[in-house]
This record gives sequence, structure tokens and C-alpha cells, in this order.
Amino acid sequence: MPNNNCTRRAGRNAVQEWMAQVEALIARIDQLVGSAAREDVQQVVKIVMDIHCHGLKRIIRCLKQRDPDNAVLDALASDELVGNLLLLHGLHPSSMEQRVRGAVASVRTYLQSHGSDIELVGVSPGAVDIRIKANCDGCVALADSIKLVARNAVCDAAPEVGAVNIQLEQQRATVQQD
Repeated sequence: MPNNNCTRRAGRNAVQEWMAQVEALIARIDQLVGSAAREDVQQVVKIVMDIHCHGLKRIIRCLKQRDPDNAVLDALASDELVGNLLLLHGLHPSSMEQRVRGAVASVRTYLQSHGSDIELVGVSPGAVDIRIKANCDGCVALADSIKLVARNAVCDAAPEVGAVNIQLEQQRATVQQD
């Protein structure tokens, strides 16, 4: 029963929508009355996942043989859908720490353009610790927005992170006088 066409378009936020659907379906499967049926469904999913994992490993091996600089693999891994697929199978070429550092660097550019800064304090499998020096003394809405931007960037880059702990240091804007 081969299918050469994707049945859904992978638009913006598609990965999150698909994952939510998968989680809902898993919850429904867990409610199945017959434990044998539930176990059969789980076994089918496991086999399909194994097939995809081994196929992806072959693709990666082929890419590495033909592209020693990994430019193609890196480009694929930076794609939202492909990157998440590689993460799902434990095949992403970048470590969690590398992806978190990249996310922090991308947020740093934005924050520095607004007189603020971000620092990666620590990365562990369970948590990422970040310090933000925000140029928004007394402005709760702006501080919350800055924290949200940082948290989203880290979670998008490394969805396996358990928690993103953000220490916010608010500072007053300074005005230079000539």
C-alpha cells in the first residue's frame, strides 16, 4: 500500500499540530478495553518507528559519504519538520547543548538590538538555565515577552529539554547625554 504523496501539507506549526493529534490518539488507544488490541497497536507503531529509524540511518550514512562537510545534513536538521523527525529517532547531528547555544545566540541578537542581553548559565538533560539582563525596569509585560521569546527559542531548538529556568535581571534604560 505505498503512498507517494504526503496526505497533509507541512505548513507552519504543522509539527506541533501533528504531535498533539498523536498524543490524543495515544490517549484514546490507552482507553481501549481489550489490552490485547492496545498491545497490538503499540507493537505496530513500534515496528513502523523502527523501520523509519533504520531508513533514516541509511539516508544519513549515504549523505555523510557524499557530503563530508555535512552541509546537506545540517540544512536538513535545521528544517523544523526534518529536525524534529531526527530528534524523535535520536539521530539529530547536533547535540542538545549545541542546539540550545544556537537558540540563545539567535535571541541574543534580538535582545541586544533592544539594549538587553542573554547568557546561557547551564545545560543539563533536565533543564536549561538562562540569565537575561533586560532593559525594561518596571515593565512587566515587556519582561514577560522577553522571557517568552527566550523560552520558545530554546524549546523549539531542543524540545527534549525538561525545563527552561530564566533568571531575569531588570535594569533601567540609560540615556546618553551629549
